[in-house]
Amino acid sequence: MTWQMIIYLSAAAAGASLLGFGGWKGWQLLKAYLARPKKYFIRTHEEAHAKALRDAGLDFETGQAPDGSQGLIVKYDRLNDSVAALSASHTASLMLDGNKLHEAVLAFPHENANAFNPTRIGVWFARRDKKVAARVQKVVHNVLAGRINLNFAVSLDPGVRTMRERGYFHICFGSTPKTTEKQTLPARLFDIELEPQQVWRFTGLSAPVTDPASGHIVGEFSKEGLHIYADFWQMGEEQRLALLTRVLQRLLVERDPAAFLKEVVEEEGEGIPKPAARQSIADEGFADAEERAVVRATLHAFLSPFVREEIHVKNCQGITQPPLDDGMFHVFFNSSAGGRPNEPVPAKMLGCDLIRRDKAFGPSGLGVPLFEKDGFVYAELVGSNLYIHQHLLTHSSKSEAKLLARLFVKVGQLIEKQQSRRGGPRFTEQDLQDELALILSSTTGATSKKGEPVSDAELSKALRDSLNADLEVYRLEHSGSEELGREFDELCRVYKVLSVQVKQRTIVVTTDMLYCVDPRSGKRHEIGEFKITIPMDNSTQVTWMNQTRTMRIDGRTMHAPHVSAHGHACFGNTQDLFPMLIKKREFASAVQVAIAFIESVNVSDNWGRGISQWPEAIGNVT
Repeated sequence: MTWQMIIYLSAAAAGASLLGFGGWKGWQLLKAYLARPKKYFIRTHEEAHAKALRDAGLDFETGQAPDGSQGLIVKYDRLNDSVAALSASHTASLMLDGNKLHEAVLAFPHENANAFNPTRIGVWFARRDKKVAARVQKVVHNVLAGRINLNFAVSLDPGVRTMRERGYFHICFGSTPKTTEKQTLPARLFDIELEPQQVWRFTGLSAPVTDPASGHIVGEFSKEGLHIYADFWQMGEEQRLALLTRVLQRLLVERDPAAFLKEVVEEEGEGIPKPAARQSIADEGFADAEERAVVRATLHAFLSPFVREEIHVKNCQGITQPPLDDGMFHVFFNSSAGGRPNEPVPAKMLGCDLIRRDKAFGPSGLGVPLFEKDGFVYAELVGSNLYIHQHLLTHSSKSEAKLLARLFVKVGQLIEKQQSRRGGPRFTEQDLQDELALILSSTTGATSKKGEPVSDAELSKALRDSLNADLEVYRLEHSGSEELGREFDELCRVYKVLSVQVKQRTIVVTTDMLYCVDPRSGKRHEIGEFKITIPMDNSTQVTWMNQTRTMRIDGRTMHAPHVSAHGHACFGNTQDLFPMLIKKREFASAVQVAIAFIESVNVSDNWGRGISQWPEAIGNVT
């Protein structure tokens, strides 16, 4: 065979191959053309988008997706022009109604984003699908570039837990910062239909990213990066990119106070009065602009409606702060009027997951404590000073803003209550009942199985049962005498306390003169100075012994309106608070409740009606 023949045959073979490839490629293009949708749905609620299309002279119609969502509908051949008019990027397509209607999932690049540079977005995965990396890089660039000023590291294979690359924002699919139980992925997230798969649950170590429609937490983020619980490889190609687009868009909302604070006000602000327009808020000690924004905005929206004074807020960074009386209302984060941050904190507070789990301060006893359901005292109101016993801010995220909103509403309601009884007692019997009911509600509810109000006996039994079954706490008898001495030094600062001693597994408190107001007459009666003995276990009862006088009323010797000759209270539910507080090492609160019991009275009770026979107080007393 001559060399010319060899050349001819080679050329013929190459031509046949090219023809075959061209035919195959042509067939693929034909299939794509035949499968094209007639129209695209653009999911939007902004009038500005419709205006942009009108200004560009593009035809469109407003309409609904099959799920009822409102949006804009454009023809297939107008999609690219429409995306350009919206200054958007088309990241994925989702089939909504066969070939009649697809959804164009859009990202909106930031105006300050640099030109697309794939070297700034690393994508790691074990599978050999060359198309994946390029499309993922473009989604990340179009959503995050110019908004997060870091390089990006994307891990598509599941199981990545640590984020080690400094200078990068990490995005990890199928991962969690800590192994947790799994749950079934909802069938619909961010308006995307998904196949069922088992995904991780929220760990509480980072800030959650939540689908607003379903309330499902799809992942969690920190300053280092984002964990997305769903497995990238268990979804179709368009589902993957659509979910990535919308999770990243939601991430930007969850980490931007300007965006999520509007949602917090809408979700938590029902029934809250409007704040004063010109009330000033001064802040100090907060680490960055995001922290300041979250604190100031939640104070303005949720606490200032209840406070007439100008507000000063300070991050005390774990240092005690004496209460101030200078005409302003002070909010002190991570502080107390006394003591040290020794208290363990629960996993949840006011229905929100606690991300920051540092030890908290205990109450000083100088003011009114705010209790959580498990007995944890998360704040204390001392005059015009609010002490929040932890910092509570780690990521300046929406979940933390929602926690602050609920806390400030609780404080505002307490302020209103105190203002309504100005000149009367700081505590009433109803306050004690409310505190006990709050603690019990976490395990027993407020009604019996028959739906009837729970009786005193049922409340007492339920509390004892829950204490014996669930609480893991320190016992006082395990502490050395030196440690006890240091802790009880702080108790001497409690309202009306003169001295505190520890004797034979009991706390012995000596008080100043205690008074009680008769709600029928408004008169303040002098009860006496007391020695209050609180046991460290359930072996004996709390006793109140009046060191000034006893009264003979209806043939009974009384130490106080509700305290009998032996020093025992007739109001049994109050005593059930003490085991809870002692087991949780909240000694100041236990002493505070004991004093509050003497300064409250129930005049519908046979014993309580005798308050009028105690001597009236003379002069100005506190």
